[in-house]
Amino acid sequence: MNSTPDSASAQSPESESFPTQEATQRPRRTRGLRLVEKFLPLFGPAQVGDAKQPIRPPSQAEQERQDSLTATLERKVAPDGTVYLVEREPEE
Repeated sequence: MNSTPDSASAQSPESESFPTQEATQRPRRTRGLRLVEKFLPLFGPAQVGDAKQPIRPPSQAEQERQDSLTATLERKVAPDGTVYLVEREPEE
């Protein structure tokens, strides 16, 4: 018997343990993403109000709006985790 493996079952040394060059490279970032990453420390994430101002209680109009929304709408979560606001069914 011949002790050398035949050419069909032999693997090249490159395919055994060395990853290809495409597998080791990171995906390239676009110019826009790099620009956003540069300005993010300066501007930070979007905020609705001024974070340095003290928290104030809601005004009467804001409280009335919140009460009417919670009375007429209901939060539903789908099996996939998506959140929906649906009108409440009228109570009898």
